[in-house]
Amino acid sequence: MADRILTWYIEEPKGTERQGATFCLDKDYVPVCIRAYAGKDPDTNLEIDILDDGVSILSAPAVIKAGRNGLDFEEIDGDTMEKYSFVSLNLSASGAKKITVQLELDEGNDPEE
Repeated sequence: MADRILTWYIEEPKGTERQGATFCLDKDYVPVCIRAYAGKDPDTNLEIDILDDGVSILSAPAVIKAGRNGLDFEEIDGDTMEKYSFVSLNLSASGAKKITVQLELDEGNDPEE
């Protein structure tokens, strides 16, 4: 089970810029996986990217394919996301609506603790 889960809910995505909340991490974490769901299926592929201090944590964006409503689970082999870094979400324009994205995180090693 994840130590922390960041959740974004976007009713109607607006273009390709950052969307929804930006989170500030309270300690070091390692990203484990992404889960995503669209209440209205996308007309074109919906690309999901998560940024840590403005840099993508993914080697390629996660995708909900056109006509499908979810991305059940995509594992991430990511680097440690440092305490006090800002985590944000980018979505592509796709026609999808009511989008929920979850990023599951495990606690990293914090040498200060």
